[in-house]
Amino acid sequence: MRRGTTFAIGALLFFAIAIPARATVIPVAETKDDGTSNSDPPLNFQPTAGCGLFANFDDVTPPVLPPGWTAINAIDPDGILWQTSDSGDPTPPAFSEPNAAWVNDPDTISDKYLYSPSGTIDPIGSSILVFWHNYDLEDGFDGGVLEVSTDGGNSFQDILAAGGTFFRGGYNGTVSTCCGNPLAGRQAWTGNSGGFIETDVGGLPTGVPIVLRWRMASDSSGSGEGWRVDDIVIGCERPTPTPTPLPSRTPTPTPSPTATETPTPPPPTPTPTETCVVGDAEYCDSVVVTPPTDFAVGVSCPIDPFTGCGAGGFAVNNVPADSCTVSDLVRVTFHFNTSPVVPGLNTIHIVGAVSCCLRGLAEFTCTFRYEGPRVPRVTPTPRPRPTPAPRPTPPR
Repeated sequence: MRRGTTFAIGALLFFAIAIPARATVIPVAETKDDGTSNSDPPLNFQPTAGCGLFANFDDVTPPVLPPGWTAINAIDPDGILWQTSDSGDPTPPAFSEPNAAWVNDPDTISDKYLYSPSGTIDPIGSSILVFWHNYDLEDGFDGGVLEVSTDGGNSFQDILAAGGTFFRGGYNGTVSTCCGNPLAGRQAWTGNSGGFIETDVGGLPTGVPIVLRWRMASDSSGSGEGWRVDDIVIGCERPTPTPTPLPSRTPTPTPSPTATETPTPPPPTPTPTETCVVGDAEYCDSVVVTPPTDFAVGVSCPIDPFTGCGAGGFAVNNVPADSCTVSDLVRVTFHFNTSPVVPGLNTIHIVGAVSCCLRGLAEFTCTFRYEGPRVPRVTPTPRPRPTPAPRPTPPR
């Protein structure tokens, strides 16, 4: 039979998970510490802000991972790790072009990890993790899960066991216990997603540094095309503070002439340090034939909460957009009732269109070319030549 005597092998490989002596690590861009070059604990997770974590994997050249992201194979049958990718299967290769994180699904037992940077989520307020993924894994036998660590990456548990909740796009199956998969018996994403789907997760651990881990594991036979993950973001919303009434003041005696009162300075207003920038803008540096009415723009950090577009914040050829909508917290689409495009060179200009990174959007300008409607060439119809009249026959 296809899935025969593999249980003893599976037991041996579970031991390898506990002590990954020959794990493999993929290079990361601008690695600052040799701790990311091997699998001996503790892993070197670069700290980052928990709220506002954003990764679209587009600012590196495949297969390199962005700074702070780490890939390890606890069971490594083929030397292929999580990496950035801009082509291949499953398709499409990315949710926001050009890159996504990708790992293969081999036809032998494997256990492959993708670690996020470490960050702490403020316990005051609410948070949500949003990411998009596209998977084609052997249905019911290979699978992917999301795990979280609260002790610096030394131990992990499933996001659901840690108190998390899927609001959208949760696990869709259970991994078979037949054939040595390290995730045997666990809920997981398995089968074919049919393209990119959105997963939203609430109830993330707060108040302690956390590390997220996307984990793909396969069994002893059968395979799929792999798993892609893109546009990962943690957005947070803090409650609006309730004004505290001032206590009633009791009259105080007039101080002596020598007494002086030093006023207490007000607390400093926190200043955001991150700048909200445009990551990609639709139609920039392109040539179009049909004048568009919608323009999609990706930004570097979450738009949360969304309060609408700023007046004149987005314009094409100095014509402001009529409305806008936001999706996935990091993508805005500006709508025009009538296309503002003109033949020739067109200019997109954005400044203060929305509020993200706790401040307005940084100024951005780009151009694209509109060729104008293509008119088919008309070949002129030749005029018919007149038939000459017969000549009269002269008399003899």
